[in-house]
Amino acid sequence: MATLILMGRMGAEALYVRSLFTPLAFLFLALHTGLGVTTQVAAAVARGQGRLDQVAGRVTSIVRVGLPAALVLAGVLAVLAPTLAHLLSAQPSARDDFVEFVRWTGLAYVCVLGPTVCVSALRGGGRPWAAGAVIAGVATIQIGLTAIGVAVHAGILVVPAAIAAANVAGTVAGVVLLRRFGAWPPGTSLAWRPAVVGSLLSIGAPVAGSLLILFVSNLGLTWVVSAFGPDVVTGFATAATVQSVVVVPAIALGSATAILMNEHRGAGRGDRLPGVLDAGLRISAIFYLVTTTLVVFATAHGPTMRAVTGNAAAASEARHYLAVVGPTYLCMGLALVALTIMEQLGAGALAVTLNGTYVLVTLGGGGWLARHAHHPDPLYLVVAVANVLAVGVLPIVTRKLAR
Repeated sequence: MATLILMGRMGAEALYVRSLFTPLAFLFLALHTGLGVTTQVAAAVARGQGRLDQVAGRVTSIVRVGLPAALVLAGVLAVLAPTLAHLLSAQPSARDDFVEFVRWTGLAYVCVLGPTVCVSALRGGGRPWAAGAVIAGVATIQIGLTAIGVAVHAGILVVPAAIAAANVAGTVAGVVLLRRFGAWPPGTSLAWRPAVVGSLLSIGAPVAGSLLILFVSNLGLTWVVSAFGPDVVTGFATAATVQSVVVVPAIALGSATAILMNEHRGAGRGDRLPGVLDAGLRISAIFYLVTTTLVVFATAHGPTMRAVTGNAAAASEARHYLAVVGPTYLCMGLALVALTIMEQLGAGALAVTLNGTYVLVTLGGGGWLARHAHHPDPLYLVVAVANVLAVGVLPIVTRKLAR
């Protein structure tokens, strides 16, 4: 969110370029989350078994798979950047900047792999505050370097430079903390662990699949709203960024619940899973009741969006989206908590199916209605309705899975 605000200070075109890039970030998010969740589950189970010293070997084996994949993804995006500019109907004046931004930001995102696996290992290994410290450090460095770039008028490419520098520092900090807390003891064998392939396929791949579906959804939704002009694109992407800030705690709450459930599994106490699940859902409901109220009254109807975008038309569109969809964030939050738990309990294929159904309804139904109505309102209404329907399905399915 801070980066979004800073890019708004660079001018409307910089924010527009960033808005067009938003769906593409889900490709890297899918890869990194799949690798991170696999690491987190392995660490949680190892801790439950009292074998935390095995975590480092698994982390390095996962990196051996993830690093080449991230480099390939960055290369593919670099080649396809002009095609993507055409697909998303990028304004002619912003097309070259978009292509360059995609290429350099894709390369910078390769560096995110290091902190991702280290933080996941720390979380799963029972060191959430250390994991949080790494994340906070990465965010602080990235925001600080971006702010300096804005102050000296360095241009839009200061963003990928800040991402790369912050995440290299985060990788170093993550490795140091893993060593300090006993997950990477001296003399640990870093030989290839073939077992991680099975874990990546059974846990990481379905999680990545869910996020790949979100990539398709965001790319499709951006394509839908691109027909209504750059202000609508920027406003929609700004609202989507606010939404991502709102849903991140759902993933955190779901992951925290799943970590405890996996620890009990590793210790042979499977009978405790339903109780832990119910507690996690209750805490999440309280959190999202408060969060939804704040979004509705502070964001959707206040001056916040104008401060973020610096563009009255885009701010108006962002407020409009949040006024329609914001009241359903309680439903979306609980559904995402349940989906996250489902993924980390080994029911990734089911999670992908349910996620795909949600996207089919919102993108297929909402996108078609918006295009034919020549206005984005039908899309926003369909998203709100889908959130309500999701909360009626996902927590029930997850509870049955736990039992």
